[in-house]
Amino acid sequence: MNRADTAVLALQGSPRLTGNTALLLDTFLKGVAEVFPQFKTECFNTAEMNIAPCRGCSACKGKEGCCIIRDDMDQLYPLIREASFIILASPVYWWHMTAQLKACIDRFYAMDFSSFRGKGLGFLATFGGTEADSGYLIARGSVLSMARFLKMEFSFSFGVSTGERELRDNPDVLQKVREMGRSLSLTL
Repeated sequence: MNRADTAVLALQGSPRLTGNTALLLDTFLKGVAEVFPQFKTECFNTAEMNIAPCRGCSACKGKEGCCIIRDDMDQLYPLIREASFIILASPVYWWHMTAQLKACIDRFYAMDFSSFRGKGLGFLATFGGTEADSGYLIARGSVLSMARFLKMEFSFSFGVSTGERELRDNPDVLQKVREMGRSLSLTL
């Protein structure tokens, strides 16, 4: 795939459409667009989508090779296959990513695992606690383990506490995440 065809797919799991996580992801994607406006970038809020949880039925592993559940994942599956880079963004709820994002990730099971090989993967998170181990590290560990299993390149992870200071009031962090987006080219 040449650089002009590079696709960045962002999956955001916050039910707060204009909250800290949405701002974190938006700022990161603006950094990407500043340096590489030719990159095709798509962003979906999984909290706004109809995504049923995986049933564990393994019907997808049969001759048809696709999930039998008909919902908004049908829209995401081809985009996931086409993407060169996937960004997962979530607030930390009860020591992990949101259920809305996790349901989407669980449905990756229906895909041919080889379609993930070599793709870049990044993780952005916000959390209310003042300590990184208030859930961010657990969620990060889960994403890292998924990347290893799927033979993806885990390119970055960034978590920020917003419990004492809203992200919109933290220009230093916003600048840092924008610069991370600008440097994404190093991993594509």
